[in-house]
Amino acid sequence: MDKKQAIIATTQAYMAEHGFHAAGVEQLAAAAGITKRTLYNHFGSKEALLLETMRYRDDTWIEAMQGYLQAALPENALLAYVDYLVAWLRQDDFYGCYFINACAEYADLQHEMHQLAAAHKKRIFDALHQRLPYISVLKRPAIDSVMTMGEGLIVTQQVSGNAAAAITATRSVAHHWTQKLLDTP
Repeated sequence: MDKKQAIIATTQAYMAEHGFHAAGVEQLAAAAGITKRTLYNHFGSKEALLLETMRYRDDTWIEAMQGYLQAALPENALLAYVDYLVAWLRQDDFYGCYFINACAEYADLQHEMHQLAAAHKKRIFDALHQRLPYISVLKRPAIDSVMTMGEGLIVTQQVSGNAAAAITATRSVAHHWTQKLLDTP
């Protein structure tokens, strides 16, 4: 990993835990073990660094999710997605969804951070859509339902630290839609 990528990865981890607006350039540089000058030399501004961290997090999160989707049978993609979410939210470094948090801190729908968050959610939808083998009018509502439940699962874990009931509910919805898609001619 080159120096710029290391700064992005460190910043992404720091921002996930502390938030986007909570830290200044000095804290970010210190977390990355660099000077402010080095940070500015690589990115030009805190905003540019944050945008790079969004892109980095998007790529790493989607890659990890794809691993779960590819390991499952295509018809079980919705269940595999839920399994991925459950595994992720049980990690020690889980601080909620980077993209939900970005939308909370950058509420303007036109802000680039908000736009990147929306694009991330679309990438999840597209990955599920591509993996599911069904040709059915139910495919979109199935994915929408499971993703909506997944968002609630993430927020429940972030807020309460215990998403057991939300996990059960989300798995139930994924199972329901998987069966419904299997039964549809």
